Amino acid sequence: MIILPADRKPDLSNPPLVTLALVLINCFVFFMFQSGDWQHPMDAYYHYMESDLPRIEFPARAEWLEERGNRSEALAIREYLNAAPPDPHEDREAIRIFFDIQTDGRFRRALMAGDIITPEHPEHDHWQSQRAEVEQILARSVSWRHGFKPAEPSLTSLVTHMFLHGGLMHLLGNMLFLLLVGFMVEMAMGRRAFLAAYLLGGLAAVSLHWLLNLGSAAPLVGASGAISAIMGAFAVIYGLRRIRFFYSILFYFGFIRAPALIMLPLWIGFELLQVWNNPESNIAYFAHIGGFIGGAVIAGTHRGIDAPVNTEFMDAPVREDETLDEHARAMALVEQLRLDEARPLLQKLLQQHPGHRQLLRQLYAVTRFRPDSEDYHDVAGQILSLPETDPETVRLVHDTFRDYLARARPGVRISPAQYLGLAQTLIQGGYLEEAENIVKLLLKRPRASRRLPDVILRLARSRIKAKAPEQGREWLQLLSRRFAGTEAGQQAEKLLQWRQQPAQ
Repeated sequence: MIILPADRKPDLSNPPLVTLALVLINCFVFFMFQSGDWQHPMDAYYHYMESDLPRIEFPARAEWLEERGNRSEALAIREYLNAAPPDPHEDREAIRIFFDIQTDGRFRRALMAGDIITPEHPEHDHWQSQRAEVEQILARSVSWRHGFKPAEPSLTSLVTHMFLHGGLMHLLGNMLFLLLVGFMVEMAMGRRAFLAAYLLGGLAAVSLHWLLNLGSAAPLVGASGAISAIMGAFAVIYGLRRIRFFYSILFYFGFIRAPALIMLPLWIGFELLQVWNNPESNIAYFAHIGGFIGGAVIAGTHRGIDAPVNTEFMDAPVREDETLDEHARAMALVEQLRLDEARPLLQKLLQQHPGHRQLLRQLYAVTRFRPDSEDYHDVAGQILSLPETDPETVRLVHDTFRDYLARARPGVRISPAQYLGLAQTLIQGGYLEEAENIVKLLLKRPRASRRLPDVILRLARSRIKAKAPEQGREWLQLLSRRFAGTEAGQQAEKLLQWRQQPAQ
């Protein structure tokens, strides 16, 4: 769900200088200092796996967890140690254990203090040397050095974390929100008060995250908390004024008018729902909540001391953005069930923004009632060919695929290459049954794709990791038998031989 103010555009005669400066600073930091930053932790992981550290630290980690009552996790580590590990590049279990070690603040403190691998340990010096190498690689990451770690807090990271981002999409999403909301708050509060609200709101956000994650050494990065504070300030400043909002919920999006203040409980409620629905997510939802509340308190205090607040610019007539206007017209037609008139508007917008996930969703919802039309098959094909593998896109591809199979008339139009890409996407998202059905279909074709053995190998490994070893073994056997001459077939044979060896 997305709800964003879309009532006014910035006044270029009086531009929101602080908002623009914050966007430029965030972009400058990302492109100048964080280029390739995500690779350093993975480099540390690969170096770690090639060293003796897993042999030394993994058992120590299991013992630590068991002593603290986490027997299931300790057992999982021991089971991993008793198995021959697959390729480290695809070994999600090893990656998970490695990063758990790095981000469990209490364990990490004890480890680095020499309380886990003590000086009496026969390999202490060797361990210390290899551990120092891993720390050096981790330290190359700007996010790791300057992100805020609740278990290892520093005064500088309370601020620096607000100007760091985990990736390009993280940066772009945050900057879009900042631009859309920030200028309206800056115009109302004034530049100095707005900057103070941004920074203090960011501190409120990180403070709540800190309080609820005292034992975590995972670095918090991103402007989301400070931007949430600006959204909270927006709700309080504009109060009961009815604001035009853009909303998006699953396949539906459009515009509504509602009092600004109502958005505050909606935003907080949505974040709490995300916490409940995704408890293992690495998104700091409570930092967002802390920011919302902090920004609302700051704005309320600002108004309470009779500081100047200017909301008159919201009443000035401003030409609507052409794209948003087209959206609004299309959505109005959809609400009136005039789907044939809405469809060309959405198609035009999609031509301007190819691959736009929300537009694809909406166009699919409009065309699915004519499952024999060219438009329906075309938009379904565009969705099924989306290259992104983030969870939301994979879910969209999965849901569309299932609906398309059941609805398409006179039948589906999916090429072997599309099927192969679909299988990879579905495996990535954990939709293994659908991926298996696709692989079985491709196996029936007389000339299988050269990439098919690699997909089967990934499917087999995914089944094994998903606690379905029998199904994984069946795929490995098929792979080694039917594609014996391929590299994937040879890897499958090795995995089968390893799995037949008795545990020692």
